[in-house]
Order: sequence, then C-alpha cells, then structure tokens
Amino acid sequence: MGVMATSDADVLERTFLVGQLALFVGHMGVSNWWDLKTILEEYLWVGWACDSGGLYVWNMLVEHGIGAGGAAIW
Repeated sequence: MGVMATSDADVLERTFLVGQLALFVGHMGVSNWWDLKTILEEYLWVGWACDSGGLYVWNMLVEHGIGAGGAAIW
C-alpha cells in the first residue's frame, strides 16, 4: 500500500518501497498477483478500491525483475 501512496515524483521513496516489497515477495515465495492479493486481503485491502493500484505495483515488480517463484533478481 505504501507504493500505491507514492507519486511518480517520489522516485526515491517508491524505489525503496518497491525494493522492500520485492524482498517480501521473494521471502514469501509469491509468484503471481493473485497470491499476493490473497496475502493483502488479510489486512486493510478492499478490492474495488485497491485492486487496480495493487496490480499496477505488481507489474512494476515484474518489470524490475521478479523471477520464477517470486525470487527477486535485482
């Protein structure tokens, strides 16, 4: 949710948060958006309000090197 709260102008903050999320995703063995969403739904997650932003963040992770099995490769 932190990444979703940053703007395109917050490059350093967004980079940090995406990096932290990549570590978490790798640690948890998350390999796709639906697995991550399942984890997020256990917390403060409302699908109609958060899904599009969450999917956007997932696509950032994929673009920056989330490999098979969710392993971060950056």
